[in-house]
Amino acid sequence: MTEPRPEMSDKPPLLGSWRRVYAAEIGIVAVFVVVLWWLTERYS
Repeated sequence: MTEPRPEMSDKPPLLGSWRRVYAAEIGIVAVFVVVLWWLTERYS
């Protein structure tokens, strides 16, 4: 049987939890998509 890996329970260095890191990632991607959409509409 394998031993538990202690590094798997480490917290991320930013934002305090992995859920917050993933939420920030999704938010950044959403903002990026909106900005690119706006630029396409503005200059097409």
